[in-house]
Amino acid sequence: MPITIDDLIFTKRTSDNIDDVYNILVTCGIWMKDKYNLIHWYPPYAKEVMQDHAKKYEVYSVEIPSHILQQYMKKSNTIEQTNVSLPDNSSQLSSTSSTKSISSSEIPSTNTTTLSSPTSQSLPSSLSDDINMSSNKNILVGTFTIGTETWVPYFRNDMWTDPNAKALYLGKLAILPIYQGLGLAKLMLKKLDYYGKEKLCQYIRFDAIVRMPVLEPLYTSCGFQIIGRTAAPDASGTINELFLFEKKL
Repeated sequence: MPITIDDLIFTKRTSDNIDDVYNILVTCGIWMKDKYNLIHWYPPYAKEVMQDHAKKYEVYSVEIPSHILQQYMKKSNTIEQTNVSLPDNSSQLSSTSSTKSISSSEIPSTNTTTLSSPTSQSLPSSLSDDINMSSNKNILVGTFTIGTETWVPYFRNDMWTDPNAKALYLGKLAILPIYQGLGLAKLMLKKLDYYGKEKLCQYIRFDAIVRMPVLEPLYTSCGFQIIGRTAAPDASGTINELFLFEKKL
């Protein structure tokens, strides 16, 4: 049986409880840099930005009970694991990676960020290490941020299908590389429908970097449409072309 949305645990995080989910962004940023030469998440966002977003918007962690993950992994040998090279000041953030990357982008316009110090809860050094620790443990696999107002400085109302419609904005969707390829991104995107309808939104909106090849087929398969393109600089000043995605609820 595949992992289902009912297997996932979605938890809204407070600003004083985001270290582990922030470290997911750090790990994914390094992995995208190493694998795809993409630096829109590297250097990573400052942790203070995520703390601020947890106050003003909604930052979620996504977990799976370890016994469910263990059962699924016994039936699936599709995840290819390779090492992720981490900077010296993040040496405790060990992770392995798969062949896919799932990430929704909010491109920073200036480089105001540094790597965070390692937290007391290190990320797993391997898939087997993580899921075999305890049969009662919930395994942290991903994160995303949502809000009914956008925090992206280059978004304008006239970019979207209905500029006056209430929308749910998505950003910083990330899954630890060792858990990619399990269908988790589709389940997380499906959960957005619930949050959007709960907040009486008519659309879900976000952008994604064009040069990340897996993103367009992923998002369109989940009912999102590309309604345009824009461009914005990353931390290095490089201009990145971005898809604008939208889904009507």
